[in-house]
Amino acid sequence: MMHENLMARITRSASSGVVAFVPALVLLGVFVLAYFTLLGPGDERSDLNPGVVLVGLLKIVPFFLGGAAVIGLIWLGLSLACRQPVGAALRGLVDVPWLEVFLVRIPLAIVFTATVSFIFINFKINIPKFADYTWDPFFIRLDRALFLGHDPWTLTHALFPDVLATRIFDTFYMIWFLIMQLSIIAVALLPLRDRRRLTFLTAYAMNWIVAGALLGTLFASVGPVYVERLTGDPVFAPLFDLLKRQSQVHEITALASQDWLWEGYTDPDVAPVGISAFPSLHLTIATTCACLGFSVSRVAGIGLSLFTVGILFASVHLGWHYAADGIAGIVLSLLMWKASARMTEWWLVRTGLSPAPSAGTAQEFVSTPVLTPAIGMASPIAPEIADNRLSASR
Repeated sequence: MMHENLMARITRSASSGVVAFVPALVLLGVFVLAYFTLLGPGDERSDLNPGVVLVGLLKIVPFFLGGAAVIGLIWLGLSLACRQPVGAALRGLVDVPWLEVFLVRIPLAIVFTATVSFIFINFKINIPKFADYTWDPFFIRLDRALFLGHDPWTLTHALFPDVLATRIFDTFYMIWFLIMQLSIIAVALLPLRDRRRLTFLTAYAMNWIVAGALLGTLFASVGPVYVERLTGDPVFAPLFDLLKRQSQVHEITALASQDWLWEGYTDPDVAPVGISAFPSLHLTIATTCACLGFSVSRVAGIGLSLFTVGILFASVHLGWHYAADGIAGIVLSLLMWKASARMTEWWLVRTGLSPAPSAGTAQEFVSTPVLTPAIGMASPIAPEIADNRLSASR
């Protein structure tokens, strides 16, 4: 009987969670429809192989579980740092409905984000099918206009001339992947109707679909790293001569990654990943993670905002992007977060859904008494905490 009641609760939670997730699912549905409409089976590099996708998803699972364990330990450490009794902190972890977490919350987040990323990559690979890379001269002029006649990379290297600084920027750029995945894992652990989960995942999809696929095609550009290789214009040759000299002192991973992406673009024997510069998805995703951070705590938001600034500098310093790519990425991400938050709030109100009541603050492992709203979030405190306070006042 207990087992049946538990499964019934999980089923009800999953059903209402899927309803709450409808706006993001509609967005994904449009993306999938565009994929099958615009990229048919005749497109050699965009073949949708369900077996490959399934294997890829299975490979992600251990990373998600490990990430969940890391986040759980971080939460426990923060709880103890805030002088919460050890017993209370451990009881809070026990109160988490782990069966629902592993059977419903994490799988839904994995499938959703992996599908969005997979389809985006295929659109990115096929950008040349829809548009020529003609926007680089415009962005070069725009950067110089914004920075009073200077190429932004000359300013970053003047501010940070040491090879160690370049190595730090290089590491920052690689850490971006970890920050993105940990953010996905964090929201995957939240209840299905949690506003932060719904807002983040919807904004995440908007980043890849609107900024990455749509605007990446409309403003097709390759970035400083590939301008000379594509057009023969050596305008950024001094930057890459400098980076190559620095790589003789410290390895710069970006240079090898840039060569690998170019091989995928030009060599049919190398698996392609695609090339696109505007807007910078490193910056849209980093900004979205920062917005998520502010919905948790001021400290998390500020930390992730500083990380975003570091990514902006790194993208220019290493020749991946024009400064305009990053600035546009930040602005677009803020707008998409706001739109996602409002859409989430509107849908929850329209459907009569509200966030699931919490069994304790540990169940919302990121909920703390001091929360600040991200842009567009409806409440400066966790909705569950607000509900509890309202009930207590009656």
